[in-house]
Amino acid sequence: MTKGQALLLEINKLDQIELELILREVLDRINLKNRAEKALDKLVGSGKGTWENS
Repeated sequence: MTKGQALLLEINKLDQIELELILREVLDRINLKNRAEKALDKLVGSGKGTWENS
């Protein structure tokens, strides 16, 4: 059994309040990852030309 399968078995045992807590945590992590990616996308290329000779 994989870790994911074992985790799903344990998740099936949880009540609604515990499931909502896990859902909020997962969504928070996804949102954090998305915000970090967007911030990095803004930085990519922002220094272009800075090190070129004039």
